[in-house]
Amino acid sequence: MAKSSNKSSVSAAVVSELHGEVVAVAEAALEAQAQITGAAESFRERFRALCVRASIPVVKVNGVERFDKDSEKGKALHQLLSIEATKIAAKLTRFALEVYKVGDEDKYLPVRIWSGLESKWKPLNTAGEVAATNDKGEVIEEIRKPNHVFTAAFALSADLKSLASHVEKPYGAKAWLRGDGQKKRPDNRIGQRDWIKNDVHQALSRGWSMDATTGRTNGGAGEFDDLLANLHKAGAKKRDRFARDNDEPVVSADQWSGLCALIQTLAFNPDLFEAVYQAADDLAKELS
Repeated sequence: MAKSSNKSSVSAAVVSELHGEVVAVAEAALEAQAQITGAAESFRERFRALCVRASIPVVKVNGVERFDKDSEKGKALHQLLSIEATKIAAKLTRFALEVYKVGDEDKYLPVRIWSGLESKWKPLNTAGEVAATNDKGEVIEEIRKPNHVFTAAFALSADLKSLASHVEKPYGAKAWLRGDGQKKRPDNRIGQRDWIKNDVHQALSRGWSMDATTGRTNGGAGEFDDLLANLHKAGAKKRDRFARDNDEPVVSADQWSGLCALIQTLAFNPDLFEAVYQAADDLAKELS
């Protein structure tokens, strides 16, 4: 009884005293998961501060001190973070799915398909086939345009038991929300509900798996954004040495700084990268 009472009091304390911080950390977690520039560092700082304020115990895992998610206080805090992160995710447009609804039927056709081989989305034409492109990668035929959106809020709140299975309706709402036997929806990606819940889980896991003292993940291995942030410093001396010891042209120190800043931006904006890459490729062809 004492243990149960303690768990309840922990939850109540966190709710009343730290609710605003819990919401802020949940939001920061999802921003970091979306790989927004600088968001991972902000999340780690906020998460660590919240754990300290909530008096989460620290344990050693493989010699590294971590906040104890499995403690009573850790479980209570994680539950609250999951609730708030899910509420926030329900409002995010990045979790929305655009589809083509067929009349009044429970039938929603994909407007694009995920290519695992190329790791990119490919638009579909009006016949439902991958749209043809020219040698520049530009689509050269009419594509299927979306006329319906599955919002994140709908995906998380819909009563799946009331919807026809993917066997009955392979393009029905449930097929999009839950997926087929392999949890794949009609556009070849994971079911929308699992996608959102997995993102929430992974976003919060980043905090619990990090070093409690330094905020680094996996014993100091660092995050992708850390790697990019340190790229300029790590390569500056090597660039200088290469420029001094080789006749082959290389970017200047200022250009190296600009290049690293550009990489940081493009790494988290695939659409902008495609546009810049295409422009650079076109320019290279003109100069050759």
